Amino acid sequence: MTPQHGSGSEQAATALVDCVGHSIQGSTVLSDMTPLNHAQDKAFMQIQSKLAIGLSALMIAIISLLTLTPVTAPSLGSIEHADKIYHALAFAGLALPIATLRPNWLFVAVPVYAAFGGLIEIIQPFVGRDCSLADWVADLTGIGLGSLAGRILVACARPFRSLKACGQ
Repeated sequence: MTPQHGSGSEQAATALVDCVGHSIQGSTVLSDMTPLNHAQDKAFMQIQSKLAIGLSALMIAIISLLTLTPVTAPSLGSIEHADKIYHALAFAGLALPIATLRPNWLFVAVPVYAAFGGLIEIIQPFVGRDCSLADWVADLTGIGLGSLAGRILVACARPFRSLKACGQ
């Protein structure tokens, strides 16, 4: 009995090898297998940078508006300290664009975001809100979760981007 060639896993592996073989010295490859030149790579990176900065600036504006006005957050039913969940979600949303689009910037962005969260807590008593170390810890937790989620998204998307680049 001869082994069966051409099984699904062998075909997928062959397609992946073919895809990698078509990649020209690590350059980005479009779905029609046209390699992007240096200028196109640079333009793509500029778009990613602008998107990451724009989304982060939008999140900073939203967080500032919601945390520096004397409006209380709606409750989440019987969940105590629901505002901590809001803080974590907001700061996760703040970290996510940089973590997915420009992960090398996290080394600068994370301390800046942490300082931003601390600054909010310092300013809040001047706008009729309470300063809370627990809120800042929730901010830090959100930054960590958003950074982690962004990196996981990128890692999960990587195999699909390779197959798309190969026309699969």
